[in-house]
Amino acid sequence: MDASGNNKLECEEFRNGLGEFGISITQEDAQMMMNRLDSNHDGSVDFQEFLRALKVSFSLVLYSFSIFKRETSTQQDLM
Repeated sequence: MDASGNNKLECEEFRNGLGEFGISITQEDAQMMMNRLDSNHDGSVDFQEFLRALKVSFSLVLYSFSIFKRETSTQQDLM
């Protein structure tokens, strides 16, 4: 993703990187996501900011899965 090699993601690099994974987003959406990830507001996302976002996302996935598993288990108990 880091095409410039500066160890930071600029908006266009982020958008292009997502495109390599088959995820197409508008420039406006990419900028909105970058603004959320860029915690120090320097206009780019460094590794620590990116890692922090991945940790939060992964935690949400695990939490969602635990709810799904619990609901599935409850539904099976009712049958």
